[in-house]
Amino acid sequence: MSGWSLSGLIHITFALHWLPDGTNACTTVIVGREATVDGSVIATHSADNSDLDFRMAYVPARKHPAGARRPVYQASRAYPRLVSHNRAEIYRPRDASQQLTEPLGSIPEVSETYAFYESGYGLINEHGLGMGETTGNARGASYSVATGGSALFGICELQFVALERCRSAVCAIHTMGDLAERYGFYGEEQFTAEALTIVDNDGEAWVFHVAPVSNGTSAVWAAQRLPPDQVTVVANSLIIGYVDPSSIDFILSNNLFESAKKEGLWDGKGQLHFSLTFASDPPWASVRVVTPLYATMRRWRVFDLIAPSRGFRLSQSTFSYPFSVTPDKKLSINDVFAIYRDHFEGTPYDMTKGIFAGPFGNPNRQETSHSPFFNGVVGKKQGQFQRPISIPRGSYVSAVQTHIAHPKVWWAGDTGASSVFVPFFTGALRHGVTKLRCDESYASGNQLEFRFGKSAWWAFDFVANWMNLNYQNMSQRYVFPMMKEMQQYVEDQVSKAELAPHQDGRSLEEAQIAIQRHVVDKWWELASTLIVRYNDGFLNFEPGKSRVQNIPYSKEYLQHTGFNCELGISAEWPKVDARPQGLLSAIEGSTPSVYAEHPPDVPWGQCPPKFVIENSQRPSNFRSEQLEAVAGARSDIVQGFSFSALCFAMLSGVGFGAMATLAVARRAPAGQNKVLVPPDLNYNRLE
Repeated sequence: MSGWSLSGLIHITFALHWLPDGTNACTTVIVGREATVDGSVIATHSADNSDLDFRMAYVPARKHPAGARRPVYQASRAYPRLVSHNRAEIYRPRDASQQLTEPLGSIPEVSETYAFYESGYGLINEHGLGMGETTGNARGASYSVATGGSALFGICELQFVALERCRSAVCAIHTMGDLAERYGFYGEEQFTAEALTIVDNDGEAWVFHVAPVSNGTSAVWAAQRLPPDQVTVVANSLIIGYVDPSSIDFILSNNLFESAKKEGLWDGKGQLHFSLTFASDPPWASVRVVTPLYATMRRWRVFDLIAPSRGFRLSQSTFSYPFSVTPDKKLSINDVFAIYRDHFEGTPYDMTKGIFAGPFGNPNRQETSHSPFFNGVVGKKQGQFQRPISIPRGSYVSAVQTHIAHPKVWWAGDTGASSVFVPFFTGALRHGVTKLRCDESYASGNQLEFRFGKSAWWAFDFVANWMNLNYQNMSQRYVFPMMKEMQQYVEDQVSKAELAPHQDGRSLEEAQIAIQRHVVDKWWELASTLIVRYNDGFLNFEPGKSRVQNIPYSKEYLQHTGFNCELGISAEWPKVDARPQGLLSAIEGSTPSVYAEHPPDVPWGQCPPKFVIENSQRPSNFRSEQLEAVAGARSDIVQGFSFSALCFAMLSGVGFGAMATLAVARRAPAGQNKVLVPPDLNYNRLE
């Protein structure tokens, strides 16, 4: 590949060390103004951090004297993320045990800063500038001042400074980039870069990447404008490709090309590909990477949801997909909410189906990177689950909506699949009167203690966890209907508040507090109802019914797990079948040329990219007689696929989406089989 250097490829061995923790991996979607039904621009963020301090903070506007310094703090996710008298009401010490947070350093302050909302990450300021965030991998390490390095800024503090000082996306890009370049930048983990989606009230929409160089003593960065009629998604893998310094659609750091050559990442020939120079494609990873599909499943799914006519197919390479796409229809804010409630429903990767969904269609999974067995270590068994957009460890989902009469950030606590989005208006930031600028339930609580009926976050988290008792029954009978009802209530109340004849910032604040309070109260009521209804695994005393109803395992689940008179009482695991030689290799296809450049001294991570699971269709170059030969040779295996064979499939790395399909497979007529097939992708992915 032209433009790459050998030393640059060697850096790949360090890529993605951060992912196994599974505690800091987010998804952000950005929608252009001509791609929405109301002309708004939208930037979202699912904060999939298992330990995040989720409280909503209102940071007020301030005036500062000449010569003032702005403190810069170490990034902290866990509660309390900051203890200070001078930033926001929620950060004041709760008691003597909370010591004031010491800053890493400081920078010169400006004369006036703007009000904004933040919830661990920056959300939106009073002028309608807003952001979403996701962490990606980086080739180089970075160290903050707190860990013995010299980098002063992490991504959160960069966001905060930009929201304090800027009205436009372009201003935010230059502000954050220049600060990272001048004062040093460190990632959320040691080998990470950052991606932001940035929108403003002028209708601008940009994707911003920043990566550390020289151990974090400086940074390189790039921003690419989103075409106004398009949508894109960034999911723990950088997406900006070849950069064009002469184009008005790119903004680049002054040191970009020099640093790439100095770090040995680019030989100066041809165009510079930002993401593959300073980061890497997910399949090129260390042995401790979770799965090569970790990022691309979400990228594929968003494009599949908004532009099904394009026929995108699942790939293990981020760059099999374009930077952005035009949706088949213009999106509403509710369409965007729906993206964050998705578990691949209706696709071959539907997480509510198959053996790992259990007897009650549960889409939640324990992430395999944490397992001592399926951990991607060479010589160990390997496997992978789907990585959906909505996951249990979500702390919140935000959706900034601006370039409208009343900009706002919509915020849903815990995971988007079972939460309700409520508004936080920029008008309340500018003209509100309360200390919190929101209902107290959204500005309180932490993951160290639980109090029934108090925190908004705990209301949604409690219900989401209680659903694991019987996800299918509980979601369909109670949670999803209530979520739909409450989301409609919110929409109606927002419209009423925005159309009020004497509407102002103070009335918007009153309206949002009332909406937030009502939703939280209803969710705690729902939690109480679910405790009673599903006590001991039964369906208890529904309205109009005076008896307890049994909820049995489904016939399908019992049938395909091999349940019988003996297995049902046995304390032993079923024996695993020997691997049928040739069953997979005959249909894996040849290794795509894109992987030929994988460094020989760098071991593959979990589930090497030999094939892509695609049950929905076959590639045009795949010969049906190949499949029939394999199926005919092993028809006894396919026809008799039982629980023990299913265990084999799991242990041999067949993995997630094929599980349910293989478990129920039978000899079907030619052209109707749903099986593993090799990828049919455009691997000239750098165009």
